[in-house]
Amino acid sequence: MTKQQTFTVIPSNLTELVSNLAAYAALPLEPSRQANVAAILSVWIPNANALSTKMSAAQYQSLVPATLFTHPATPEAEAKS
Repeated sequence: MTKQQTFTVIPSNLTELVSNLAAYAALPLEPSRQANVAAILSVWIPNANALSTKMSAAQYQSLVPATLFTHPATPEAEAKS
């Protein structure tokens, strides 16, 4: 399988894959929920991989995520300052 194919091919047994992963994670999912998860993944995975491919282009190599984590002030944190 080529790199491009791995980014666009969704397994035909995606519901079975979701079922197996849920079982492996000890997460009981009813069959209807497994189908819902598979439906979401069948749309999300190709789009996520397309974004990954785009962001791997040379023009984006210097781009880094800008994530800022904040939390409310607490008396404990203020006492340590």
